[in-house]
Amino acid sequence: MPGRFANKVPSMSAWAELLKIWPDIDYSFNVSPGQTIAAFRSPAGKSMRWGLIPHWSKEFASEYATFKARIESIHEKPAFRDAWEQRQHCLIPMLGYYEWKGPKGNKQPYFIQAAHKKGLVVAGIYDKWGNDGLYSCTMITRPADREIEYIHPRMPVLLSLEHARHWLSPDSKERQHFLLELTSPQLAHYPVTKEVANVLTKGKRLIEPVEI
Repeated sequence: MPGRFANKVPSMSAWAELLKIWPDIDYSFNVSPGQTIAAFRSPAGKSMRWGLIPHWSKEFASEYATFKARIESIHEKPAFRDAWEQRQHCLIPMLGYYEWKGPKGNKQPYFIQAAHKKGLVVAGIYDKWGNDGLYSCTMITRPADREIEYIHPRMPVLLSLEHARHWLSPDSKERQHFLLELTSPQLAHYPVTKEVANVLTKGKRLIEPVEI
């Protein structure tokens, strides 16, 4: 499951009805948890912290890693339970995400993106904190597709346009089963520079393929 992703999204004209008005955020090829990202619950996107802070938290911060939520247990975890029950669904667009493979201390990063290179959309949930209306979100994960499970056993829930419409619908049914059983868009993946491990490194060279 990604702990980093690239939010420098190419033109996604086919998604205009759902991703119409983008919030003012910084774009990077190395977004990490805790940073502000674009998330959509309507055609107008919101700036949200990546890493969900539940509305009942005493402060807008977390000592736990809440940037990902397993679909199998999302309804049970205290940090996510209310947002799940209230159907606070969102869409998180990205160019692609990074995953690491190998032994500790010598892990090789891979960049995973849509085969057509036109961007991906992840299913998420969000919550609103405090009187100032601070928003935060998390990406939902599922078991990885066979083609990429050798890199990592988990992956974000990736949505087609049709799936995204269903996810945002207030009438969506059997949500866990739906997200577990849907077919991901066709993906491509390749090794990239280990510089991506440094959160301060942001350039486009991070998504360029390397020889290993």
